Amino acid sequence: MAEKNILLETVIEAIKSKKGKNITLLDLRELGVFAEYFVLATASSTPQINALIDAVDENASKIGIKGVRPQGDNRSPWVLFDFGDIIVHIFSEEARGFYQLERLWSEGKKSEIADE
Repeated sequence: MAEKNILLETVIEAIKSKKGKNITLLDLRELGVFAEYFVLATASSTPQINALIDAVDENASKIGIKGVRPQGDNRSPWVLFDFGDIIVHIFSEEARGFYQLERLWSEGKKSEIADE
C-alpha cells in the first residue's frame, strides 16, 4: 500500500505542478473492480494536456515506474495512464463533462484535491 500511496502522491503533485484543474481521487477498492483508484484531472487546452502527460510520465519515472505509456495521443481530449491499480485520466473540459466518470463510478469514495 505504501507504494500505491507514493504513486498517488507523485501523480497528483505532477498534475498540480502543471496547473491541472478539478483533480479528483475516486477510491474504488470496495467495488472490487479492475482498479483501486482513479485520478481525474481537467486541462484547459491541448498544450496543457501535453504538459500533464509529460509531468505524470516524468514524475512516475523518477520513482522507478517506467514504460507506462499514455493511452490516447497528444491531440486526444481524454488520455489515460494505466498503472495497474491506479488509473490516471486527463480530460479536456468538454470530454470530462461528456463522459462524467464521477457519475458513472459514483459508488466509489470521492475526494476532491485542492487546486493550487
